[in-house]
Amino acid sequence: MVVVVAELAVPDIVIFPFKENDTIIYIQGRLFKGNLKYVNLRGIPKPLYNHNILMTLSKGNIVHICEGVPDAISLTGVGKLAVGVLGATSFKKEWVESILPYKIMIVPDGDDAGKVFAKEISDMFRKRAKN
Repeated sequence: MVVVVAELAVPDIVIFPFKENDTIIYIQGRLFKGNLKYVNLRGIPKPLYNHNILMTLSKGNIVHICEGVPDAISLTGVGKLAVGVLGATSFKKEWVESILPYKIMIVPDGDDAGKVFAKEISDMFRKRAKN
């Protein structure tokens, strides 16, 4: 005999709001059906997810730079300080300055794009004499 306790419902989309103070400045959608995985706003620069935590940290805190919002949310949920980059090649060199005072942990995905993500970010910080 098989008993079905509950059936999981998968949403079509999950929306990730990017907030600055109490204002939503950007949104990203994670799709679960169809060919696209993520949808972003067109014509609006991609911000760094959860960047507002950088203003609350002490020098030397560890900041995890994640390849994607879900990873940043997951790490934050277990008490880690994390920001998320929207795409493997979307980290901007102008973000380096605001992250320099902290210890950095790069959290890439385990695929080829993740290798590119880790290398590009590492190179940007090495140019500023930071490993």
